[in-house]
Amino acid sequence: MAQAHPLGQNAFNRDAAILVGPDRVQVEYLLDLAEIPTLAVGEEADTDRDGQVSDGEWAGYAERWARTLPDGLVVTAGGQRLPLSLKVQDWAVAPGQSGLLTLRLLAHLEAPLALAAHATVLDYRDQTHADRLGWKEVWIKTADGAQLISADVPQVDRTKSMTDFTPRPEGPPTLISAHAEVLALAAANAPTTLQPAAAHLLSIGAKVGAAQPVTSGQNLSIWAFFKLGLHHIATGWDHLMFLLGLVLISGGMKRLVKTVTAFTVSHSVTLALAAKGLVQPPGPWVEALIAATIAYVGISALLRRKNNHGAWLAFGFGFIHGFGFAGALAESLGSTNNLRLSGLISFNMGIEAFQVSLVCAVMPLLALAARKPWYGSLYLTLASSVFLAGVIWFLLRTIGDGWPAALALLLISAATAALVIGARRNRQRLTQA
Repeated sequence: MAQAHPLGQNAFNRDAAILVGPDRVQVEYLLDLAEIPTLAVGEEADTDRDGQVSDGEWAGYAERWARTLPDGLVVTAGGQRLPLSLKVQDWAVAPGQSGLLTLRLLAHLEAPLALAAHATVLDYRDQTHADRLGWKEVWIKTADGAQLISADVPQVDRTKSMTDFTPRPEGPPTLISAHAEVLALAAANAPTTLQPAAAHLLSIGAKVGAAQPVTSGQNLSIWAFFKLGLHHIATGWDHLMFLLGLVLISGGMKRLVKTVTAFTVSHSVTLALAAKGLVQPPGPWVEALIAATIAYVGISALLRRKNNHGAWLAFGFGFIHGFGFAGALAESLGSTNNLRLSGLISFNMGIEAFQVSLVCAVMPLLALAARKPWYGSLYLTLASSVFLAGVIWFLLRTIGDGWPAALALLLISAATAALVIGARRNRQRLTQA
């Protein structure tokens, strides 16, 4: 049985094996989808819209995916792009977490190559979903008749076809390109082939063919929706930072309960409206506004604006976050129109359960820390982190990660540092007085 995906149920892992021979180059590309991407893919694969994905529908989806894959993989030799063609594709599903399934897709691609006795520069670049969260491995080896002179990627499959997720000091692999120099040997034979596609899939205990069907998002159980809500909020760092900001500006537990309740009510309304398709705000602007709400509660905490408007602030900002939750639900399920009301409620209950659990865990710790002399520094650190996180996300979601965003972040960081220093000095004067 394969290990659980290390980056959670959203992982979108890929493993590209490059085999270079004297007369051809082969790319065996494995896509390993965790539970939530599999759920979205299942929605697309369910062509007859009966809520179940049959073996034939999985096979059809795998073939469509494999035939479009060469468009997103660029292999060049001596600066000239090689025409990759599909030879074999395969697929398999396996049981995952939360009662859902995982999906593995594999494509075997080839392109003609004429190596010479002098070094040929070979480059590979993966342009398919490069920004998706997941492990990204590229490795290279040569077949009989070819010799590898140098390469900037490993020569062994460190993840063992995405079955070995052992933590590494440098973190998970993030390779989407490779650069190598290869040459032909005097006694050139036809290149050997890689391990057959089906063996990769069977090696993890997945079932090729005769696979259990996946239930589409329309027919998920209440418990599955609840777990999706739990997963989204647990991996949604922007929502968690906003919640931390609410904790900081709310003061005591009584006010915090009012604040979180107000947030729950408002985001539940917009979650239901957006999920039902009654309102459709532009996604990028919603994400930018969510970041702005985080920055606002962060600066409010830095300025010690507590207790007075926390519940109303959370109520107003909750409408914006509700659209974000609806977007996450749509991304998970492929579509959300005509979802059962019970599914929406269960998804929302998963969000609330995690929020309440987190608040109940954090508040006692902060109450204990408040008795310590270093609490003021801790408070300013947390408030500054919330504010800067909101600013960073806002800049990334509006003007991108270029130099204007970097300059703006530098100026805002300097202003934040000045604000924190001023707040500490003011606190020290009050303490001395």
